[in-house]
Amino acid sequence: MGFGNNKKDQLKSQVENLWALNRDLNERLKDKDWRLGALEEHGTHLQDKVNNLQLLCRELTDQSRNETENSTNGVAVLNEKLRVVGQDRETLKTEIDITNAINDTLRQQLSDHIKTEQNLCEEGNELQKTVKSLRERLWISIKAIRTLKEEKAGLQVRLRYLEELVECTNGRTGGDIESFYNEKDTLRKSNANLHEQLKAHTQLIAELRSGKSALEVQHTALQRQYSILQSEASTLRKTKPRTMRSLLAIRVVEAAYVAPSLERGDDPGGPADGHWSPLGISVGKLDSPVDLEELADQLPTGTSADSFYRLLTLQICSVCTKPKLKALKNDRSGNNKLLESLDEFPAKRSYFPCCYGVVCAECMIKRTCENVESGWWHRLGSLQWVACPRKGCEEMLVIRCEGDLQGFLEMNGDTEIGAHVKMYEKALALRRALESLEPHPTPETLLAASKLHAHLQKQNYIHSFFSPRFEATEIDESGCIPDFEPGTITQADIGSRTAAKIPVFGRFFRRQAIPKTCIVCSQAKFEVAYGGVEEWEKACVEFKGKWMWDMLVFPTKRVQECEHEFEACRSCTADYIASALESTGCDRLPCPQCDRALTDSEVRRLGNSSTVERY
Repeated sequence: MGFGNNKKDQLKSQVENLWALNRDLNERLKDKDWRLGALEEHGTHLQDKVNNLQLLCRELTDQSRNETENSTNGVAVLNEKLRVVGQDRETLKTEIDITNAINDTLRQQLSDHIKTEQNLCEEGNELQKTVKSLRERLWISIKAIRTLKEEKAGLQVRLRYLEELVECTNGRTGGDIESFYNEKDTLRKSNANLHEQLKAHTQLIAELRSGKSALEVQHTALQRQYSILQSEASTLRKTKPRTMRSLLAIRVVEAAYVAPSLERGDDPGGPADGHWSPLGISVGKLDSPVDLEELADQLPTGTSADSFYRLLTLQICSVCTKPKLKALKNDRSGNNKLLESLDEFPAKRSYFPCCYGVVCAECMIKRTCENVESGWWHRLGSLQWVACPRKGCEEMLVIRCEGDLQGFLEMNGDTEIGAHVKMYEKALALRRALESLEPHPTPETLLAASKLHAHLQKQNYIHSFFSPRFEATEIDESGCIPDFEPGTITQADIGSRTAAKIPVFGRFFRRQAIPKTCIVCSQAKFEVAYGGVEEWEKACVEFKGKWMWDMLVFPTKRVQECEHEFEACRSCTADYIASALESTGCDRLPCPQCDRALTDSEVRRLGNSSTVERY
């Protein structure tokens, strides 16, 4: 808004200056009108003098015919008449001098007027009325010039008539006729001078017309630039862009819907070859807040700028559904590097051959890492298991090892390559652990296992598989930091959900902060932080099964019905039942703490698989 108001105040000041100059010009034009009126009156007076001379010449002719017999008296009369003509000639010469002075004054005024018009090239919208008024004044000047030319022609006719008259009276006048010719030559020189002055005046009028045409062109350009500034200020007031991305998107859309022939004005200070490109912008700066005036300076409008904006387009990312910048591939202006840096969509690579044109680079990196984090459960036995980032696409990315992923991330500008490659290495270790199971888990059991672990992680019962807490930090005896270990996998029974047992990674369960010591093996063991029997059953209601109790370190009342606190771990309890089965048989298998006989269901829930099978 500040940028638009400043422009508006500047234009208002320029319009007020134009009004002041217009008033001054009107005063000067009024003075010029008065001068031209005086010139017209003087021309009328000259015409009257010429008419009087014509009448006088007619009288001389009549008298010369009537007084042919008395030549002496005729010559005397003729001398008197010639004296009168000489006086009239002197009067005419004086009047011509006055006319020259008036013309000099008029020429000076016209010169001042031209200088005034040259200063009007930076003025505003009211200049067109001034130009129209000036055109009318010029027409009056042209009419005055035509009148002077007519007066000149009349004088030339009068001179020819006097020459004829002198020829008729040549034999009778002698030396007086020679004097008359001398005066005639002087009058001719005066007429020639007047002709030169009229010619100079005509040239000034031509220069004034040329200046008027240039002024009209400048006025049109100024009016056009003012209209562009008004449109620009209106657009900025409506859209109120706050980031480089928002204004660049507006510029790209505007340039896309403006025909190249409909120029929007030249850029001030733009390059001569028309190859313009913005400075100081990149994808990393597009969403940073920037001042509105700074945005308008960095991303202006104009012919050259539109040529650059047309090399970009907006395309909706199929993942985040946001409009992102995409560079066209037909640039010949040397902006390839800048366009590549602004292109938010990845180029076609061997790693990503399917949906590279509809998924932006940011979403591609983000979704690829998410697929690595959650998709390692599937497609066991295949090197290509990282799914395409676009939802609904069944293709796999061509990533077969850590090197492929690193190259893929480097090509697309990832800033956390090391962390993402380490996550991929952990995913490979987890996949190897699943592939080592016998029998191999089916896709259905793997899908169920992934849902179970995702549910437990959401309920905050297990840690993320990629948490740094499970990374080895101490150097072993070989001088190396050990690789990531997924730990023991338990084949869990989740009841009717699937017939086969699903793999459960016990290492990643959250543990209680305080350990509990087993009374049998005397080891301090950290129980799973399940919160309580009722809470644990409620959390696992969708995945209810025997696995819920098998994953715990110590028995609960759901698997052992004794009244005492359970201080013998499940492992020691299972070993005790197996030993009792060996020594006493299956008639009576006691609790290792209270010697109560365990029921058949308790033996099946507490004993290991071999013991249950023998039992």
